[in-house]
Amino acid sequence: MGADMWEVDVGMTADSELIVLHDDTLDRTSNATEMYPDRKPWLARDFTLDELRRLDFGSWFMEKDPFGQVSAGKIAQHELASYAGEPVLTLTDALQFTLRHDWYVNIEIKGLTVVEEVVHLVGKLGAADNVIISSFNPTCLKRVNRANPYVSTGLLVDTPQNDPVELLKEVKARAYHPRIHDLTPLDVAFLQAHGFEVRVWVVNDEEDMRTLISLGVDGIFTDFPQRLHCIQLNASHS
Repeated sequence: MGADMWEVDVGMTADSELIVLHDDTLDRTSNATEMYPDRKPWLARDFTLDELRRLDFGSWFMEKDPFGQVSAGKIAQHELASYAGEPVLTLTDALQFTLRHDWYVNIEIKGLTVVEEVVHLVGKLGAADNVIISSFNPTCLKRVNRANPYVSTGLLVDTPQNDPVELLKEVKARAYHPRIHDLTPLDVAFLQAHGFEVRVWVVNDEEDMRTLISLGVDGIFTDFPQRLHCIQLNASHS
């Protein structure tokens, strides 16, 4: 689809295994409520990796169609059928996939309990050059830097910052990851002039993509990389 990297969120199981999971709970994106009806509220950290491996993390996408792509006929039936039974992904799986394809991954860390474990795994697999660790929590990024200063970090923000450059220097982040509505053209130029990369989230509208490309941002987080790729191709040919 033309993407330059992928983005994952990290959680930890009851037996301290790092897994790729966006939510703290399992009920939205798996069949945990059916498989473990007496384990409410189905917190991922209350389950072992072996227990999670019994769950189906793919069928929910077919049933709920969160982006309307199934009903729009954008996904072939044979591809759709392959989602059923999708197993839990460990962070080791994700990093090995990234390295195998000589690709890049943005790892978002929400909770402070996994910081050192994530950084250690990145180092153990020799993946530092292929990884960006991002977080809304400045303390998280400081700890990443202390654990391994060679791992690139990005500060996620969901509100406008009075002095983003000073904040980035404080947490020793290399990139600024704002929401699209909290960014101005002057912000982009100012941050880049000080040596920081700017990657914007989450951008699914094509006009917004074109605007950000014209501003020269370093990256765009999107649920539709194929749209962004087409716009980039058209821009390069015009």
